[in-house]
Amino acid sequence: MGPPGAGKGTQAKILAEKYNLIHLSTGDILRAEIGKKTHTGLEAQSYMDAGNLVPDKVLLSMMESYINRASKFRYYFRWLSKDDSASRRLK
Repeated sequence: MGPPGAGKGTQAKILAEKYNLIHLSTGDILRAEIGKKTHTGLEAQSYMDAGNLVPDKVLLSMMESYINRASKFRYYFRWLSKDDSASRRLK
């Protein structure tokens, strides 16, 4: 964990390549869902437009959808949550 620009994404990409993992970035998935105008993407956009953080339940829904589409892969999660309750729900 670290602040923006600390190298979390860079390290995740290195680990993903080295260990043949898929790097899931909540930010990348969030931008893709908004771009595709999916239900959860539009819901997330409404929070962002109001100047609010996207709730974990919305992000988890996006992550679950992505994982279900690509479940044959192993994953390295780079997750920054306001607390660890979201990470417990992913287990």
